[in-house]
Amino acid sequence: MESRPLSSRDLSKEWASGRFRKFYYLLGQTDDARDAVAELKARFKADSFNLSEFTRESDPAHAAVSDALTQPVFADRRLVIVGHPKIAGRDPEPFVEYLKDPLASTTLVIVS
Repeated sequence: MESRPLSSRDLSKEWASGRFRKFYYLLGQTDDARDAVAELKARFKADSFNLSEFTRESDPAHAAVSDALTQPVFADRRLVIVGHPKIAGRDPEPFVEYLKDPLASTTLVIVS
């Protein structure tokens, strides 16, 4: 698994080619992260069954991981976005466990 930081240009090229990784940790200014998430969603083209977004501070980490462990519905891939940094910061353990063996059909995005 590649671990070097990618620029927004690298990500955009990757997503434009239809390549999506199992996990992204988006770190940066609020506007940059929001723009990256918007582009990913547009290129991923997940329908409402296969897109989960957790954006409230009170959203539980285990709910996001549960969605990440759910197989896609009538699609090849599922997109789970954890858009509030305090979700993973408050309870990182479910994400740590998930990332030991992430579901191949899910792309999990954590924004910080």
